[in-house]
This record gives sequence, structure tokens and C-alpha cells, in this order.
Amino acid sequence: KQSIVYACISAIVSTVLICIFFIDLEHKLIFNRFTITVAVCGVIAIFFDTFTTEVDHVIGFFLGGGLFLLIYFGALLILKKEGMGLGDVKLAFAIGLLLGFSVLEVFYRKFTTRCHLEIPVSMVDTNKPVPLVFRISNKSLFSSGRMDIKVGIHSSLATKSTTQWLSIPQVSAETNNYEFGVIINGAGRHEIEVTKLRFYSTFGLFSMKKKCKENGMILILPEMHSIVMETTEGTRNFLGDADVYDEFRPGHDSGETFEIREYREKDKLQSIHWKLSAKIEDLVVRENSLPKACAIVLLLDMKEMKAKDAEEYASGYLEIAASISFGLMDRKIPHFVAWISRLTGDVRRIRVDDEESFYLFMVHYLNDGAIQNEKDIREKRTK
Repeated sequence: KQSIVYACISAIVSTVLICIFFIDLEHKLIFNRFTITVAVCGVIAIFFDTFTTEVDHVIGFFLGGGLFLLIYFGALLILKKEGMGLGDVKLAFAIGLLLGFSVLEVFYRKFTTRCHLEIPVSMVDTNKPVPLVFRISNKSLFSSGRMDIKVGIHSSLATKSTTQWLSIPQVSAETNNYEFGVIINGAGRHEIEVTKLRFYSTFGLFSMKKKCKENGMILILPEMHSIVMETTEGTRNFLGDADVYDEFRPGHDSGETFEIREYREKDKLQSIHWKLSAKIEDLVVRENSLPKACAIVLLLDMKEMKAKDAEEYASGYLEIAASISFGLMDRKIPHFVAWISRLTGDVRRIRVDDEESFYLFMVHYLNDGAIQNEKDIREKRTK
């Protein structure tokens, strides 16, 4: 923190600069008394500034004022007229002395640097690094020093957010991508937000923060465990109605055709497609389809858990639910997974037959944030 003397100096200089602004705006004049006041404050600030050194202030004096002096003489040589008044040049020397090189450098970088967050993937496995790509736009002509990025992470399973600072040692000129691999603990839907940027001077003597609002989302899949299951023939080949039919075996549903084939000796007469047979002058058989009915419905409901325990056990609960569904799918047993959506308040149901439908269930469930349901899914399902 700066000393109280430096705070008083800042208040005096702010008042003087306000006076300079309005007088210069109306009369195009910057009085020497104001410039001298700022310069005296700059000399005093050298001894009370806890961020920068005396050398830093001297460099700021020559750099800040020298730049404006160069513009002044450049305009005289090229345009044959003054590009600005000498009052502006003298004030630039005084402000450079007051702020120092580091403050001028960081202040300039704060307004010439932009940050954009990109997450190239939509989901990753648990305990795997999440790739975060920061597109840094440096509009200055030169590379700049260290820059830190504050990242906030909020999980759908957690009540509190976590933060991390990521550091870029040097920011190149123009626009470049900087990629970090961040480990995020726990499965679920994670909101990632860039909240602040911190810029450091070349020599690391001074830093300044800047607010930033960039966000993205990533799904962390739960860890899958091998679960021992005993399944019966009736579970694997459950007879019932369904909208999905077996692609490899015929069945009993006359509403759908599985295959049209040639007649065989053991085929029943009822299975002959007489109309088509007469048309092609050969006996053909129409085989019915086999509905792939589901004997199992997994109801994901954490209502019975206490609120204080929900965060602790939710990740494990999600791992068990995903492992059971994956185990059923791996054994070729179709099933439904159902839960109450936090977004709509209605029951959502997804059929799982293969890996594609399994990951579809995981994406919808994690995006729904359906971790702690306030209603009993059994009551909702029976309505």
C-alpha cells in the first residue's frame, strides 16, 4: 500500500489537473504555476512512493517529456507550425516525473491489451487437464512484460467458486494465443470466467489490474467404475412395446417390417407376403420386427440427501449412476435414465442403447444441473 503522503499528493495533483483541463479547454493555456505544482509533487513522490524507485521516476521524466518534445519539434520541422504548445510539453515532463516509467508503461498496456477466452473442447474426462486458450491482442508495437490472468471456476456440484492465477511471462506484439492446461476437480458442469488481468512493468516494479468479462463452459465426465451385474434373459430380451427395433433379429411386432426374403420350407403360411409374391411370381416372406423394449429405468433423485451433504456426495453419486448406465449399455441392455430438470421442472428421459446415446445422456444431465432435485421424481413420473 502507498503511504498517506502519497495519497495526499495524488489528491493535490488530481485537483490541479482538473483546473488545467477546464482552463486549457476554454483558453488554450496551461499556466506554469500548475505545471510547477505537479513537478514539485513529483519530486516529493520520489521519496514516498513504495511501488517504484528513484531511477524509475527519472526515466519517466525523460521518457514522458521527451516524447512530447519530439512531437513538438517534429511538427515544427515537418508541418512548419506548432503541433502543440510548450505548456503541454512541460506538463508531460512533470507528469512523467510524478508517475515514473513503470506506471506510464503499465497504464499504456492496460488500454492496449485485450483478452478473449476460448475452450476448444466441450467435455473432458475427470482428472484430465482442461485446455484454456487465451487470445491476447496487444495493440502496441512492442512486446510487453508479464501478465497474469485471474480465472474463476464454478461447478454445478459446488456452492463455492475457486480461483486461479495464470501467468504469461511475456506478451508478444499483435495477436497471439496462449494455452494452459488446468486441472478441475470433480465431475459436472463448470463455468469458467476470466475476471481480472494484472499487468506488470518491464522490471516488475509496478503492477496494475484491469477488469475483464470473458466466460466459457466445460463438462467434466465422471470417472467410470467396473460394476458386477447379474442380468436375466428376460431383462436382456424384454418383451414389450417400443419405438426402437432390433436391427439384427426379427420379432413379433407386425407393425414394422424387419425383412422381405425368399420363402423357406419351415416358414409358416401366415408369414407369406401373398400380394408381393404374386407380383414377382415367387414366394417371399415378410418378417416382423423385434421391439427393443426397456425393462430398466434409472431414476436419478437426490432428494433424500441433506443440503449440507449434497456437495460432498454428489460427485460420487454421479459416478455410480454413470457406471451403472455404462455397465448396462456395455451388456447390450437398453434402458432409460430419467431425472427432473432444474431448468423446466419436468421429467427428462433419455434412452441409452450405445455409447453415443450414453454420452448424450451425460451431456444433457450435466447441462441440466440436475444434481439436487427438490421434488420426488417418482411422484412426478406417475402423474
